[in-house]
Amino acid sequence: MSEANDESLALTTDSLLRIDVLAQIRKLAGAQLQGDWQLPSECVRLATHLGASVIELELAPARISVRAEGWRMPLALLEACVAIRRAAEDPRPAHAAMIELEGAGALALIVVAGTARMRLDAVLPTDSGWMRLRLADSLAELRAHEGAAPESASLRVEGLELDRRRARRHCLDACRFSPARIRVDHEAPPPPFDAAMDLSFLPPRDLPPRRSDPPLPSGQLAVTHEGDAPRVWLTRHGVVAAHFTAARGPAFDASLEVHGADPGVSDPRATGADLRAFGERLLPAMMDAFVARMDVLARQSRAPAQRRRLALLCLQGMEIQSHARALAVLPVFDRRDESGELRPSSLVDLRAEVVEQRGRRRLIALHPDDDAEAHDLREGCFILDDALRGRLASRLELDIQAPPLRPSDEAWSQRWRRGLRAFGRRVLELGSFARPTPRALPATALGDADRELIAALSRRLAPEHEVQLCEGDFAPRWSRGQLFLAVDHPRVAAARRACARDLAWVYPAALALSEGRAGFGELRRRWRPSVWISLR
Repeated sequence: MSEANDESLALTTDSLLRIDVLAQIRKLAGAQLQGDWQLPSECVRLATHLGASVIELELAPARISVRAEGWRMPLALLEACVAIRRAAEDPRPAHAAMIELEGAGALALIVVAGTARMRLDAVLPTDSGWMRLRLADSLAELRAHEGAAPESASLRVEGLELDRRRARRHCLDACRFSPARIRVDHEAPPPPFDAAMDLSFLPPRDLPPRRSDPPLPSGQLAVTHEGDAPRVWLTRHGVVAAHFTAARGPAFDASLEVHGADPGVSDPRATGADLRAFGERLLPAMMDAFVARMDVLARQSRAPAQRRRLALLCLQGMEIQSHARALAVLPVFDRRDESGELRPSSLVDLRAEVVEQRGRRRLIALHPDDDAEAHDLREGCFILDDALRGRLASRLELDIQAPPLRPSDEAWSQRWRRGLRAFGRRVLELGSFARPTPRALPATALGDADRELIAALSRRLAPEHEVQLCEGDFAPRWSRGQLFLAVDHPRVAAARRACARDLAWVYPAALALSEGRAGFGELRRRWRPSVWISLR
């Protein structure tokens, strides 16, 4: 009786062990990917890791076919796949096999070997011949063959539930940084940096590493034609494993290979959050590389549009205080001197030409589309496009004005039209005194939204101006230094509704209702806090 009980207990323990291992395998295999559509890119990652230089994939709704040149898969990984598929017969080797594949970063093999519905047929060349691995419902077979080895390895996975379009798009995008030559359904991945103005390798050879940060792993840095923030892709074996966009800084794109870098992220089990945290720690080192590359580009002969882009990148980089001084001295701005020649200048040079007049900071500059010959350039001026003007106006509180026109070059008709417009404005101003002054509504007739709008507008206009709310639907009107607004005018009603929802709308409301009497620069100066950055 005792022996029978012992035998029964032994069978039960073995059965429980088998069930636990199978459940663990299914759980791990199912947790590796978000769906079968990620499997093609993981096959590329595995093939690249194992030495493949040319990889071709063909996708079908239920099948993936992979052909790779230079792929040499260790025998231990092949045996691990067999052990996992035979877990129902012997669970003990399967557990060790899962650890083996996890440590090798072979997520594709974990998924295929651990998912019962998937079937695998792989032919892999070896030094003495070739091997064939087959996994199916009731089959887990690994055989060595002698003789002439095939020129390339081949792998065929069936039993998939594949969204072919999504899988192709994801694989092409994730593999664009891979050093291998890759084709997915005969299509090559897109360029790694489609907006690159300049491309350089990381880490820079002539830049000493930071002592306080991890050393920069291998990768690439792209100075871009567009964008307004740093973007970083972290790759493992050339395939994207994580990416992030920094909150502030100049626009550049970078790719970093984490395999062989910091031990914490070299582990294939490191999560996307771990990789992003590692990449954020490297941002100061990437900024060092960016500034060093900008120093080279600033001294090269480049098209005017590219130089204006470099100038904008310098202004974006001023948000990083640790690198602001180095960026401020780069000669990336174009300045037209007295002779009409373009000379490279820095942000420090630009600041030196800012003039303080009546509490305002003024800078003389031409737009690239302006006719330089039509302006008086005896003192020279900078060339600033709309993007540079907006950035300088917002960060340095500048009023940017064009240099005066040359009287001899201005046509008589142009002077006549300008004078006529000035005369018309003067007539309108005088007419405001002849019109009857609208009667302001008493305070008791105003609602909360009306009082809030008047108070907010009064704070944005000059102290000598007053805002009055009146009956009627006439257009906003100035008279004797007062701005009269009709409660039933559509523009006033819209401003009242917008400001009641969010006081941030007071600034555009003031612009819309002031009828050009208060200038844009004046309103901006009263609305925005001072953010003047000293470059001394």
